[in-house]
Amino acid sequence: QGPPSPPPNCARVCTPRAAVPRSGGLGHRAEMPGVWSRPRLGGTLLAALNAGLAASTAVMAPQPMMTCHANCFGEGADDVALAGSDEGILRGISLESCRQACAETTGCEGITFQDKQQPSSCHGKQGIKTGSCQPDPVFFTEVLGVPPRGTCAILGDPHILPFDAPLGPADESFNPGVYHLVKSGDIEIQGRFGYSSNYPDAASLVGIAVQGNLLSGHRLVVEYTGPGMWQDGFQAFFDGLPILQVYPSTWMSPDGVLSANKVAMDPNQIHRDASKALGHVNGMLPAFEFLVGTDIYIYFLLGSDNANAIIHMKRVVSGQDGYCGNFDCNPDDDSFAGLQSRGLAAPLDEWTSLFAGALLPPPSEEAPAAGPAPSVQNCDPALKAQAEEQCKGAGAEVMVKMCVYDACAAGSIKVALEDEIVAQLVETDPKPSADLSGFDCEAGEPTMWPDNQQKFCCAYYDKGCPEVATIAPTTTTAAPTPAPTTVAPTMQPSLPPPPPTNEAPMAGTAAPVATTT
Repeated sequence: QGPPSPPPNCARVCTPRAAVPRSGGLGHRAEMPGVWSRPRLGGTLLAALNAGLAASTAVMAPQPMMTCHANCFGEGADDVALAGSDEGILRGISLESCRQACAETTGCEGITFQDKQQPSSCHGKQGIKTGSCQPDPVFFTEVLGVPPRGTCAILGDPHILPFDAPLGPADESFNPGVYHLVKSGDIEIQGRFGYSSNYPDAASLVGIAVQGNLLSGHRLVVEYTGPGMWQDGFQAFFDGLPILQVYPSTWMSPDGVLSANKVAMDPNQIHRDASKALGHVNGMLPAFEFLVGTDIYIYFLLGSDNANAIIHMKRVVSGQDGYCGNFDCNPDDDSFAGLQSRGLAAPLDEWTSLFAGALLPPPSEEAPAAGPAPSVQNCDPALKAQAEEQCKGAGAEVMVKMCVYDACAAGSIKVALEDEIVAQLVETDPKPSADLSGFDCEAGEPTMWPDNQQKFCCAYYDKGCPEVATIAPTTTTAAPTPAPTTVAPTMQPSLPPPPPTNEAPMAGTAAPVATTT
């Protein structure tokens, strides 16, 4: 009757044994008519298949998640010695080969490359901070692995320094309302702006709210509600419930996704170069700290009824936008006109914002004081002179100008000190205070740490990072940035009295004081 029909769906993988060639030395058994089996592979076909499998398991050159027309030498990134490199540099290779070398080197997260001058040069990079990279007509930098970290600052009346331009220019001159600072599919951070006693003629930051997948769907809100001042006037809420109600205090969400502090903080503790940046500040200031996982750190420095803030975060892989910028290495598209074109410039509806359901702001936040708008031109000459001296420690020229403007707008030298603190933090690496995460980055063997501790300590303290072959920092031809000049102020800033010295949480304590030497 002949052989039976093949099993269903077997036509392409089954062949009668009688149809299988016996060559190739694969040791066929005697044919059995009517029995079906998979065909055996000849030596040539088997070798070709093995070669294909080997090729498919090779490390493929990654495609960049973002490209910056800048070199990331010096403060922009740590150098990684690529395999086979000469003093850390591969020369005379293509861009694709440079990417491939990075993919095959442990710890390499990106490259700085140029082929406009021969021979070409390829540099491996780790810990890329795009805001610290220098614009360059020859070199460019590609982020290939871990998304870079960046800093956005909101200070004064207000000045917003986006991730792509941490030293300015800044977006400013807001009307009261709620605005997108960071908007993405994974996290949203919104800021509330209103008039305050420090800035009665110009809206400044009075609250911040966070929600999204990176916060496991929870909502965090911190805002000035009054009637008290400093830490007594600001309240924090998690999913609508009050937290950090005493001062000082520490709190962690039940699922561990959010760690929070309301403390008298020494600003020197949250960046690595404190002695250089804030050596003339002795004492404490009231602040909130929030750590979302290990990827987002928010520092909220309290004024009497307004605040300055720093958002230090890892770039969202799926993209982000808002007044903190779209974090794409191009500061030009973060302008007000760019935000308008993307529909992100206007204030949000209060009742659909992340502040919906929170306590209403005091009426004073909605109405400006009478009189002319503040400006440096109509500033009191004595105050302006004092501000110019105090603000020299703010570093970059644009930061100094903003600092002087804020002192004139507020009519007080005190805000110049607050601006200077935030300005200096922007130029360094903000890091959470040691007790915020609960991780001790000095204790134990890093290889035995939990994954979250390794990520945290590597990101903020350079501890427990993967072992990488590193090289000395590459010398860049860019002119070095002069060290900030610290000049003693001629007027003692008027800040609140210090908190009690005991460590137990206490309600209703006064705000800490910053003194000058």
